[in-house]
Order: sequence, then structure tokens, then C-alpha cells
Amino acid sequence: MTYEFQYLMHLLTAVSAGRAAKAPEKEIDWERVFSLAEEQMIKPLLGYALKQNPSIGCPVDKSKALIKESFSAVITESARRGAVISLLGKLEESGVHNFTVKGFAVASAYALPEARISSDTDICISPDDEEKAIEFFKSNGFSVEERWINGHHFSAQHPAMGLVEVHVKLYDEIVEDVWFADVDEKSLICQPHKKIHTADGDYYTLGETDHLIFIILHMIKHFILCGMSLRMMADIAVFIEAKKDEIDFERVRSVMKKLNYEELLLTVIRAMHIYFGFDASCFSDSESIEDAKVELLLTDVETGGWLGKNNLSERKDGWREYSRLLMLRRKGRLSYALYMFRWRNGSGAKALFPPKKRLIGDYPCLNRFPCLLPFVWLHRIFVKGFKKGKKSKEEIVINKNNLSEESKRRVEMFRSFGIL
Repeated sequence: MTYEFQYLMHLLTAVSAGRAAKAPEKEIDWERVFSLAEEQMIKPLLGYALKQNPSIGCPVDKSKALIKESFSAVITESARRGAVISLLGKLEESGVHNFTVKGFAVASAYALPEARISSDTDICISPDDEEKAIEFFKSNGFSVEERWINGHHFSAQHPAMGLVEVHVKLYDEIVEDVWFADVDEKSLICQPHKKIHTADGDYYTLGETDHLIFIILHMIKHFILCGMSLRMMADIAVFIEAKKDEIDFERVRSVMKKLNYEELLLTVIRAMHIYFGFDASCFSDSESIEDAKVELLLTDVETGGWLGKNNLSERKDGWREYSRLLMLRRKGRLSYALYMFRWRNGSGAKALFPPKKRLIGDYPCLNRFPCLLPFVWLHRIFVKGFKKGKKSKEEIVINKNNLSEESKRRVEMFRSFGIL
């Protein structure tokens, strides 16, 4: 981990908590700090940290340009956020109950919420309301990409309001079935939803303990997939500090222990204490975490960038190996291979015989010649099915020797944090 990355964490802490920042203790490469902020998708937060701390030694020309860019981004985000909150109120009025996760529901804990800019808005609805929600978003000017057969959300894109991901389940199927298999959804979500009042309207979100569990597991999910981000870590730090009197920490620890994620969480907490100045008294045993593990975690975050995007292709087999090892331990090799094949291709009759509306999109000839439907099904099974099966085979890890060196490194890192 570089000193520039450490100092970026310090600046992120300052702007998130509304505290003054200290000047660098040694010579620093500001170009690298700016580059890291872009990789971690926190440039607006860095811009406001520089605006609030003009004497920390950043070159004036660079800080002025970023402050101006950040100011523009915050204005755009404020308008987008207001429009989305108003939209969610209309969705609620239409009879589709929805609640937000992460995003502006977590940003409210920041000293400057608008500078914590999201790339999208995540909401959850009942699976029974999915079709109604799709029609609602289409009627409000969104283009909708419906979820794939085993997906957990559909995507709605708007030219002004951006991307809204509408979840019918909290997590992707493989995450629920394999990674988080030792807890059920009732253990994760059991509090009444909170109604938040804003100048732009009202919206619902999770109860404080439920939300902390969610953002921790969301971070861990991405860590396993390819990598977490500094903003995810900051989200947890500011959320705990803002809501600590309302959070049931025993319940949080119980969930993490059941999933074998307790040591990983304590490492994150320790890192936040050392570099974010986070009060870790709610997790006092985090003091036992070795500095080497903190360094290992933060180096992975720095080299990977936001969600591991810097070297995604080299990291992507790591989560498949993690899934393989978990399933081998629980059910055996054949169960793993069959599960991954079914997960990649969808399951049952719905995958083989999708709704007619979807088939017409793939085969427009059915509009004129509906009698061709049986032949279309045969084509899907024997042509597309073969191609998908071949792709699935490539995505199923047979043994660890097929992994990239980066994926092998990350799997060993999983072991060191006790999640395998």
C-alpha cells in the first residue's frame, strides 16, 4: 500500500466526518492521489476535502480544477436525487412498496451527503410487483432491461435520473445459495422499514441494524467477486458512527460469525480505525487483528481499484474457486458442476420455454407465423442451448491449476481471513 493511498483515506475521512485534514507528513505525489480517487470513484469527495482544507499543500491549479468539477457533479447529483425520491413516492402511490438500500439512504450519514455520489439507485420490491414496476418505469420514460432468469434485479435507465436497479431479491442466486447459505433472509431483514422525510418527498429504507448488515454483506460480496472499494469502507464507518445508538451489534456479529465473515469484518474495522480515525469501541476485539492483514486487505483495494476494475479479468476466477471450494466441502464435485451449469443457463421449463413475448423479440417471424413456435423451441434447445452449455463449461472451475495467478492470490487471501 502506498503513502498516497493512505493519505487519500485520511482526506476521505475528513470530508465524510466533517473534520479538518492534516497536511501530508512526507513528500507526496498529488498526481497519484488524484488518480487513485478516480479509480475509487470518489473524486467529488476529494474535491470537497481540498476545498475545505486549502492549506494541505495540493497544487492550486489542480485543486481548483477538481473543486470546480466536484461542485458541478454535486449540483447534478442533488437534482438527480430529488427527482428519484419524487419518483419513488409515485411508485409507492401506485401500489408498489419499495425501499432503498445503500445510495442516498447511507449518504445521509455523511457530513456532505451530496458529495457521496452514486452511480445508480438501488431499490427493493416484492417479486409479486415486478411486472407492475416494469410498466411503471417504462411509463415514466425509462428504458428497461429485464433481469435474466437467475438474476435478482432488473435495470431501468433514464437520461436525467440515471440508472435504477430494482431488486426482487437482496442478492444474486449463487450468493444466497452458496455464499450466504448459512443464514436465511429473515435473519438479514427483520426490522420494519423506516420512512424518511425529505424536501423532495418521502422514501423508505431499512432499519438501522438491517441496513448495517446489508452494507457489510454487500461489501463482502464485492470483495469476493473481484474487490471492494474505499467508499464502501467509508459508508460503514460513517453509518456506524451516525447510528451506533440504534444498532444491535450483537445481532450483526452473530450473522457474520455464522457466515465465517467475522475476521474479515474485524480487519475492515481495524483498517478504518487506523486510517479513518474510526471509533472501533463497538468492535473492541478488532485490536487483535494483525497489521499485516490490514496491509493485505488495503493493498488489494488499492491495486484493484473500484470493485477490482483495474485487473478484473485476472481476478474473476477467484469467486468461482471460492464457490467451488464451499460446495465441495458441503456437497461434493458433481453437485458443484451441476449447480454452476444450471445457474449459468437458468433452470427448468422457464429457461427452455420462455414467455412468448420474449421469444418474439428473439424471433420476429413468430408475429406472422405463430405455427413456427415448436421449431423455435427446438432451435433454442439444440443451437443456443449448446452454445450456452459450452460457455458454462468454460466458467466452471475444475481445479485450481486453471486459475490466474491473481485469482490464486486472492483465494489464499480468502483463506487468511477465514472465509474458506
